[in-house]
Amino acid sequence: MPGAAHAVNCAIAPLLTPQSIACPVGTSCSVPIDLTTGGANIAALGGTLLLSPGLDCTADCALDASAPAGSCTTSAATCVFATFPSSQPPFPTIGDGSAMSIDVACTAAGHKLLSILDVGLGSPDGFPIEACALDAVVSCEDPALCSGVSCDDENPCTDDSCDAATGDCIFAPLPPAGGCADADNDGLEIGDDPCPVDPRNFCFGTVAVDAATGNAIRVNANTSTSECAGDKLDCSGVMWHGDFGFNQSPKSSTCNINGGGESCVISGIPALFGCDDETTEDLFQCEHSDRNPSPELIYTFDVPDGAYVVNMFFANTYDGSENIGDRTFDIKVEGELAYSAFDQVEAAGASAKAVVRAYVVIVDDGNGIEVELVNGPANNPAIKAIEILSAFAGGTTTTTTLPPSTTTTLPPSTTTTLPPSTTTTVPPPTTTTTTTTTTSSTTTTTIPTPGDNDNDGLENVDDPCPADPLNRCFGSVAVDGNTGNTIRLNANTSTAECAGDKTDCNGDLWLADFGYNQSAKASSCNLGGGGEACVISGITDMFGCDSESTEDLFQCEHVDRNPAPNLIYDFDVPAGLYVVNLLFANTYDGSANEGDRLTDIVVEGVIAYPAFDQVAAAGASGRAVVRSVLANVSGGLQIELVNRPENNPAIKAIEVLSAGGGVTTTTIEPPSTTTTTLPPTTTTTLPPTTTTTLPPTTTTTLPPTTTTTLPPTTTTTMSPVTTTTTIPTGPGDDDNDGLENAQDPCPGDARNACAGPLATDGTSGLDIRINANVSSNECGGTKTTCNAETWYADFGYNQAPKGSACNLGGGGEGCVLSGITELFGCENEETEDIFQCEHSDRKPAPHLIYSFDVPNGTYVINLYFANTYDGTQGVGERTMDIFAEGVLAYDDFDQVVAAGASARVVVRSMVVNVTDSDGLSFHLERVQQAPAVKGIEVRSLLP
Repeated sequence: MPGAAHAVNCAIAPLLTPQSIACPVGTSCSVPIDLTTGGANIAALGGTLLLSPGLDCTADCALDASAPAGSCTTSAATCVFATFPSSQPPFPTIGDGSAMSIDVACTAAGHKLLSILDVGLGSPDGFPIEACALDAVVSCEDPALCSGVSCDDENPCTDDSCDAATGDCIFAPLPPAGGCADADNDGLEIGDDPCPVDPRNFCFGTVAVDAATGNAIRVNANTSTSECAGDKLDCSGVMWHGDFGFNQSPKSSTCNINGGGESCVISGIPALFGCDDETTEDLFQCEHSDRNPSPELIYTFDVPDGAYVVNMFFANTYDGSENIGDRTFDIKVEGELAYSAFDQVEAAGASAKAVVRAYVVIVDDGNGIEVELVNGPANNPAIKAIEILSAFAGGTTTTTTLPPSTTTTLPPSTTTTLPPSTTTTVPPPTTTTTTTTTTSSTTTTTIPTPGDNDNDGLENVDDPCPADPLNRCFGSVAVDGNTGNTIRLNANTSTAECAGDKTDCNGDLWLADFGYNQSAKASSCNLGGGGEACVISGITDMFGCDSESTEDLFQCEHVDRNPAPNLIYDFDVPAGLYVVNLLFANTYDGSANEGDRLTDIVVEGVIAYPAFDQVAAAGASGRAVVRSVLANVSGGLQIELVNRPENNPAIKAIEVLSAGGGVTTTTIEPPSTTTTTLPPTTTTTLPPTTTTTLPPTTTTTLPPTTTTTLPPTTTTTMSPVTTTTTIPTGPGDDDNDGLENAQDPCPGDARNACAGPLATDGTSGLDIRINANVSSNECGGTKTTCNAETWYADFGYNQAPKGSACNLGGGGEGCVLSGITELFGCENEETEDIFQCEHSDRKPAPHLIYSFDVPNGTYVINLYFANTYDGTQGVGERTMDIFAEGVLAYDDFDQVVAAGASARVVVRSMVVNVTDSDGLSFHLERVQQAPAVKGIEVRSLLP
């Protein structure tokens, strides 16, 4: 079946059992490579050995005395072993014992993947020997990263440790033996749990949205007038809406344990939320109970077909049901029995203790999702709150979520990933069903009819998004760790008009060709004489739109250089599951017929498409087509186009999507009882309309002849009505806010106060002026600055909060920051607090994203930075990419360079036009070290 993964039938046996080597930073560690294969030797066969990019390495290519000597060249990006002297058949036999070694130099902390990616000169019939891979993870460790880091999540079913290569905590679930089958006590056993150490399963996706109300489906289940009822903002800054979606006349009750009110104390909340406060406790003080003998209590939400996690929150708060067996009921989701005779006291381990029961379900009937609580023999069902997550969002959600602070994905060496050969995804509903067993019930899963409805090369049963040839529901675009580029590339480096960076009709940026192994060989379309006469069809079928720059992607191509090694693309991505989209179209009049150009497409050493013919696949010459591959990557991704006798391989563009958002390393362990895994949602439509930053010609509206200055003693922000600003002549960034004078709405004010008033977040009701830290540090929380401005405690972010405080000069009073007065016109302790604290990114969680509910319009985002960590005081030690509304605003931003020094404050501003009715979002992508931000401010730009 085209596109299906299969075991590699190697002409040479696997070279080495995967190994993991720990190596201290500042040293070099030798990785031995056994080249023997039971009598044959790859050096004798001839060929080229490649190592994955991103390694600082030297190499000893000396083999034993009986083998030919090799030589190698080394560069910072790629280590390439020169082709060994080849022998023609019959190949000589080399005795066992041939070996070589690679010295990997650990210049910085992190994980490095060492791979031999391609071996063999070729078989007698002229076809290449299939590649076999060696994999070794070299962990460059710096013990200082774990100094003072506490990784105890207080869960006896996790093995807690600190990764000295990253400084991140690792919470690995212990084996089921010993009572740890459900390590996070969410009701899902490890084999069926998408996020086995997170009871709220945030790695699965983002919060779903109820189309009927427009609400994110986070429900505080109580409609009474009690203080605990109604909308609640939890300790993570997430909104839980007042009860909705139920079928009965509401029956609400509140806690009466210990007399109720302040005396009703609920335990277990931090284990679910990673924090605790009064409004979070309110969620468990109130409940919605069933009205017997009315119809069963049912919640219904209008969501598209797809895969969901339903989180149901419980706690006993009634003194008449404090014991095990006092209240039991069945829980059904989409008509499936999820939990039989559920007992909330037994599940939580005590009365008055919070617990969650999660259920993974496929919605395939077009009628949304239904949760039903069925009356049991004892008391009536009662529920505290409901939360529904959609698999990888699928373009259907507008609100990001916050995982608990104890959630960390497993490292490559301990995480079980799901190989493509055993992955079965579930596309839209069809007519045939099959039954698979989960831990608590029998689950009915729809199996599609055969075929490839979107012509992406993946059969419907294997296709994560069977109605979208670009598979955008699968996840977000991956990032190449070597370049920091998103892996969406226009495969041509010529000077032709079609080459270079291109923004397609959906507003997505396709970067100029990178990641390839050969000297670039580019060509452009010569059909119809080339140029305007070269018309490519099928683009709208793929992109949902068309434009000249989108057509450019198919006018240019990267052609293989025969007889150089096969054309190979290598990208530095972490372990995980990816969709690789390879874009083709025949644009050469010498290969306009079927059979004129054939190539084998190999991804991660596996032939995905043998003898691929782009004309046959597209149905015509001059027509665009995509071939997609589901690739399970253990570290680094390789794509190879193999030469065959018919013309040379050629490719138009490449796109790599990561499951679970960007470069996340979260993987899903295969269920213990079935090979069917849950897919990304299959209802995603084609990519949304473009959202771009406001061009220079439309963002500056201020008169050139007026002036203003920002006095250092001012105590209030300047009024946007009375403030005028001179636009400096000539290029430059006079106020060092990152905006060139010509693009800067307030070029004499780094905080851009003249631009307009603060924007308000519709979800929280708060002005968007944020002190980015929710820790218990003195610098965290809401602060009032010397200008009498309120900076609210951190909200709007997607990850479990990771806050840290300044450790320069020993921290506390010893941490002295400069540059505050230049930005604020004054200074006091609470203003300094904003720069003492920070919100840093949680690797390997998804990128740190902030999202705010604002109407369409033009906004100025001010992001505040200062280096306050003694490990990143030098230039280049912490760099990040900053994106606003999906557009790269700052590439490789370095806060030390921008500020001019460590421990000095600086602002970076962006002018953003929001047009998609999905609010405003920005995200920080890791390049070197974890991104960190001090404060955030969003202003509505006055017309």
